Amino acid sequence: AKALDPQDTISNPANSPNFSPTLSIAATQAGVILGTAAYMSPEQAKGKSVDRRADIWAFGCVLYEMLTGQQTFKGESISDTLAAVIRDAPNFERLSATTPRTIHTLLSRCLAKDLRHRLQAIGEARIAIEGYLANPTAEESASASPAQISQVQAQSPSRKLVAAVVLVSSLMLGIGLISGWWLKGRVEIVSSSWSGERLGGPTVAMGSRISPDGRTLAFQAMIDNLTQVAVMDTESGDWTVLTKNRSRGYITELNWSPDGSQIYFDRLFSVPHGIYTVSRFGGDERLVLEDAMGPEALPDGSLLVVKVNKNRDFQLYRFWPENGRLEALDALFANTSDLCPPNRAFHDGKEAVFFGSTLEQDKSDISPHLYVIDLTTGKTRRLAPQLDLRLNSSLSLFPIAMSIDDQSVFVQMAAGDLHRVISIPRRGTGPVQTLFTVTMQIDFMDVDKDGNIYLDQADRPIEALRFSPPGGTPEVPVGPGNASSHQFTPLQLEDGRIVLSSAVAGRSRLLAAKPGGEAAPFIATKEETSLPACKVGRDEVAFLLGPSERAIIAVASTADGRIVRRIEGAPGGHVSDLAASPDGKTLYYVASRSVWAIPVTGGQAHEIAKGDAVAPDPNGKDLIVQLNEEEGIRLLRVPLSGGEMKPILFQSPFRLTSVELSPNAIGKDGRALLSITPPDAWFYGTGILDLRNGKMERIPLNFTGDILAPGWQDDGRILSSGWPFKSTIWRFSQRATAKN
Repeated sequence: AKALDPQDTISNPANSPNFSPTLSIAATQAGVILGTAAYMSPEQAKGKSVDRRADIWAFGCVLYEMLTGQQTFKGESISDTLAAVIRDAPNFERLSATTPRTIHTLLSRCLAKDLRHRLQAIGEARIAIEGYLANPTAEESASASPAQISQVQAQSPSRKLVAAVVLVSSLMLGIGLISGWWLKGRVEIVSSSWSGERLGGPTVAMGSRISPDGRTLAFQAMIDNLTQVAVMDTESGDWTVLTKNRSRGYITELNWSPDGSQIYFDRLFSVPHGIYTVSRFGGDERLVLEDAMGPEALPDGSLLVVKVNKNRDFQLYRFWPENGRLEALDALFANTSDLCPPNRAFHDGKEAVFFGSTLEQDKSDISPHLYVIDLTTGKTRRLAPQLDLRLNSSLSLFPIAMSIDDQSVFVQMAAGDLHRVISIPRRGTGPVQTLFTVTMQIDFMDVDKDGNIYLDQADRPIEALRFSPPGGTPEVPVGPGNASSHQFTPLQLEDGRIVLSSAVAGRSRLLAAKPGGEAAPFIATKEETSLPACKVGRDEVAFLLGPSERAIIAVASTADGRIVRRIEGAPGGHVSDLAASPDGKTLYYVASRSVWAIPVTGGQAHEIAKGDAVAPDPNGKDLIVQLNEEEGIRLLRVPLSGGEMKPILFQSPFRLTSVELSPNAIGKDGRALLSITPPDAWFYGTGILDLRNGKMERIPLNFTGDILAPGWQDDGRILSSGWPFKSTIWRFSQRATAKN
């Protein structure tokens, strides 16, 4: 039932035989729910527009109730009933074993939550029932003996009973529709919406995972600059830290065991150090698997884990702790910058979702996609290919969660400068729905047994930092800004301006600002511009031009931002690092895990060496190349003359990170600036490595946050990006309110 056209009823009510002056048009506007909760369709319970398929759902509810003697969905209150309609599946086990298969199938189609799968016309129900009445033994005769058929006929509901179901159901449905027109003031008007509440915890709390019983929230708590496992009571908000170890690195992901008795978590120290477990009540950490990260527990006791494979790619594996079996899966992830690759398993343990690529993915398509992988067969399929999910994060973090009924996948989708939580059907059929919108980046997400969504809201503005080698409190000449690339190296031009990357409405662009001044667009173009970037001589800058999946290298004048050169056709694919030779004649870039060289004026590019980052030595003879490998991060000295590559050795309690090198990382005195990770801190710091003797020193800085891609300036000071960090955990609930 829906409102009549207001013009027709107002202009000529006599011509509207069903017109009732007691029901206002306002009462039936979109978003206002009218009717009896137990018989409402899911779309009606959500306040969305309805059509005849909502009546088919109500018919299914009545038929189910007549066959079982119980309502299909029932709660203690209207809100509980509506929540059950939206969340729960009908309990078909209540049906008698003698219920005809035809009727069982009809019920399933009438009560399908997905509109596309629901019965499309009520006439089909009449045909199905009449077909059964005409030949009730037909569906059994193909495989049953005559004696079995006679037994089934004796036990089956009588034809009169089934006919009565049709008659009474039709009458009840008609009464329900008619009553909605004239019982104004007696019906319940119900609306539902999402509301959020911020939970407690320390200044940095993130990565929440709810226990199977829904009473305890495990999360990552920042304690003295190092993440530890903590738990929180969801009712009181009281929280406590479970782990204490500060020698094994930081945590990036945690997950509950199926029985809720323990918590799996990983520790990283530049590279995956291992997966551990701790009791939900605390105690000693126990190693489960070395050199792995991202534990995801499955119902059978096995784990999904991520390891670095022989090709230096992060790959998804399945691990069985009881026998040590390890099975590689067809799921690859981009370089994660020491963060947990995005993957989650459904509660039934049959499939998992990941954001990455497959072994068979077209090599010309370098973008990550959302996939579902069958954990039994290993086969993969694209999920929601119509969505562009690539701009969700400047890093590899991509929140994924499953609805409690396993029928939907919740992810974040960028909406300009906002972030939407959207619901994608697991089977790929049905519409993609927006649940709610938040203002800050979401890094982790989870759902409890009541359908509440837990997520974190992280505030991480990018700042340009300037400091001296002895350390101290860094100066902030420019900031804060937004990062639109995974590389954060700021550049200082000859006139003192600093170039940073910003993201506005989902489009990246380079900005330039003098210290203390306002930032303004740097490149004179309407196209997207982004990092990585580097100075070319004194008067030009090289950068990326165009959207990320099709970006090319371009060169612009520093004086007016005018593009003077486009270097198209450079092989290798997406550029992840960029630097220029000291004489300004050659560009070095990283693409497809290799270092390439190409003339600044354009021309033929050639591959120099395998590598993940590059910085030229001011001597003009060598490149310093970074390799992100399974055993850790390595540095190589690569002669441009083609001589033998030599490893750069050093001994230090600090380890290198996979963050790209600054194009100005190597000083004229042979000292290299590197992003390092100490064993007792979650945040990246800055180290100075003397390439001549292998001595590494940490620069002590008064800064709570990451310091990324430091580079030398002409005056001997250091310019880098700073990434301060605050994070809080929120719980979003779908509330329903009712009034008479």
